[in-house]
Order: sequence, then structure tokens, then C-alpha cells
Amino acid sequence: AYLPFNSTLNGANTSMTVDTTSNAYHGKIVGTLINATGTWNVGLSDWGSGDYVAVPKNAISGVSTGAIQFWAKFAADGAQECFLGEQPTGTAFEFCRQADNTFYIEFPSPTTCVFGSATFTGAPGPVLITIFWDGVSIGMYTNGTVFGSVCANSNAFPTLSSSFAIGDAKDGNAAATTVFDEFKIYKKNQTDAEIDAAF
Repeated sequence: AYLPFNSTLNGANTSMTVDTTSNAYHGKIVGTLINATGTWNVGLSDWGSGDYVAVPKNAISGVSTGAIQFWAKFAADGAQECFLGEQPTGTAFEFCRQADNTFYIEFPSPTTCVFGSATFTGAPGPVLITIFWDGVSIGMYTNGTVFGSVCANSNAFPTLSSSFAIGDAKDGNAAATTVFDEFKIYKKNQTDAEIDAAF
């Protein structure tokens, strides 16, 4: 899936954001989101409680090896926010940052991998985030470089009971304040060279 989050979400249609691949995993806009200055053109911003993009679970649920990649422009440090999760029901998966700026993933819940801590507000431009799982481990890249710890984890992507959510998670953790852009889901692992090329 590739959701570029380009201008006005899909022409005049503000209820969805288009997957430009032939898979057609189009994202449904839930709540109130706005376009904001993203990486290349515009991204999505103004997340609040209950605001998210619902991507069909078949885009990722149960995928044995794969990767999630997106550009992020961080609005603030020192506040908890959840970037990815499951909505409107289910708590099998979430990717969040704690108030101490520690990034972690539950894959599947309650199996938690803590990647590490970093501040990105004021960084020179957006940050390319890549999360990968390959049947052996799960890890995170920032701007083409492995970030923090890589965790041993042989699980496939968790089986979701509802939609894969960009911008929120079901368990009550804070919604994202980050601007998202150029969101991609791969049903195969990304090599170091492919990740570096995206950056």
C-alpha cells in the first residue's frame, strides 16, 4: 500500500485517502484531519482523540515479513503519542512514543520491544521512520540508520480484529500530533539498501 496523503486527500473527497497501488487499500478518514506541510507536498495533521486513518486490515494483518515506512514531522517532544495502532476495536498492535521520548512497539500486545529514546522536534526536516519484521527480529530505522535496539521476535504481524489505524491506538494512549507523509506498507522485508534509497 502507498498512501501519499497528497493535496486535499483525494481531490474534493475528504472522506478517504487513496492507495495509489493496484491493491486499492484506500484509507478512510475518521474524525477531523487537515492537510499540512509534509515532506514533498502535503501530509496529514491535526490528530485528536478518535481521529485516524483506517486502512483495511488485509493490507497488513498476519503478514509474515514486512515493513512500514513513513515520513514524520514531529510537533513536540516530551509527550506521549501513538502513531499506529488498531481501531475502532482491538489492541493487538501499537507503535508509540512515551513522554520520556522512548519509542516502543507492541507486536503483538503485550509483547513489547523498546527501541530507544530520541528527540526530533527541530530536526532539520522530517524524519523517515521504517519499522521492519523478518520472522527473526523486529526493529526501527530513522533516516536510513538502525535506531536503538533490535528485538528478537519471530511473530508475523499481529492478526487485527479491525482496521489498521494511522494516527491513533485503541488502548487510550494519546493520539499522534505528528504530521505524516508518504505512508507505505510492504508485504516483504526491506533491505538496508532499499531503506537507504528511500531516504
